[in-house]
Amino acid sequence: MAQGRQHNQKWYLENEKKVLRSIGLKPCRGSGNGMLDKEDGFNDEVIAQLKSTNKESYRLSQEDLIKLKYHAQVDHKLPLFLIEYLGYDELWFCCMKDDIVGICLSMFKDEVIAQLKSEGYKDEQLMPDIEGEDDDEIEWTPPKPIGHGNSSKTARKRDKEFEKFKKGRK
Repeated sequence: MAQGRQHNQKWYLENEKKVLRSIGLKPCRGSGNGMLDKEDGFNDEVIAQLKSTNKESYRLSQEDLIKLKYHAQVDHKLPLFLIEYLGYDELWFCCMKDDIVGICLSMFKDEVIAQLKSEGYKDEQLMPDIEGEDDDEIEWTPPKPIGHGNSSKTARKRDKEFEKFKKGRK
């Protein structure tokens, strides 16, 4: 079932939202083509790009990965590339080796904990307290969102940073 039915743009956008929500990600407005929201979906720790295809193969280019990694760095998130093979009803996750644990914890932590609890593990076995570490001492401030007021200046700055980043990869 390699060459499946061809779909229109509206169907792909609706499918994208459905797939992203099914794995715990929030879809970006306009499929990430706006000034502020980039890529296709995100949560607190992950930013993802989804490509759906009816074909038997998908060509993943280094440039796609560089753009995703850049947007992830700007947003202080982990990059995740998703490939959905519609004819085979498969969703593949592509990420860097160092990000696998963080992505899995971010997206599937609740399911893993529920599974372990059903197998008889207790809360203190799942999340042991680390001595000498006080939760009150840990301070994390989320990154400030880019404002709407100077979007053209922000876009130029982002483009310059991307070009620098891209040149550094060669």
